[in-house]
Amino acid sequence: MEKAIPVAKAVKVKKWATPSVEVPDEEPTPAKTKTKPLPALKGTYKPTPAPIPQEEETQPKKVSETGKVTVPVPSETPAPSDNGDKPAGMTNDVPFVPSAAPEGEKPKPVVSEEEQDNDTRARYREIKAVALDDKEVKALKDKSDAASDADQVAAEKAYYKALFRKMRALDPTLTDHIDRMEKAMMKKLDGGGAGE
Repeated sequence: MEKAIPVAKAVKVKKWATPSVEVPDEEPTPAKTKTKPLPALKGTYKPTPAPIPQEEETQPKKVSETGKVTVPVPSETPAPSDNGDKPAGMTNDVPFVPSAAPEGEKPKPVVSEEEQDNDTRARYREIKAVALDDKEVKALKDKSDAASDADQVAAEKAYYKALFRKMRALDPTLTDHIDRMEKAMMKKLDGGGAGE
């Protein structure tokens, strides 16, 4: 048995017509106008359901050896309040609000980790360029370039140690970054790095 499917009837609506707007049937004349509301669409509006509030889990669930999950139940007696006969929910305590920066001092702008990392790398390159101009570092670089294969690694280690030592002296704020770079270079020279 086939069921008849109702077909929606097409309604002709003039452009830009809104409910209770005057829509002329003929040429607009001030004396002859009538209002015509738009037809309402039935059954198409579905409101978004309200979110279901969920309780926050403050205590972790425990799984026993048998595979059952147990959740500790908090005590049902509320903690005693120190506010006497005042209601438990409201207090006169003011939350911590940091004071404004003292006059004459500008607050430091918030800098993301990526920006800090980029600044550190740029400063590292600047300091390295200055350290490469040092007489001792240049002499050790020339010595490592002229060294035989047997002495090459030892000469390069001496060169890089002097370079990093000079960089630390020029900018102590980069010590952590310089230490990481030195460790990576020594690992590479010992044969543990990529590209060998």
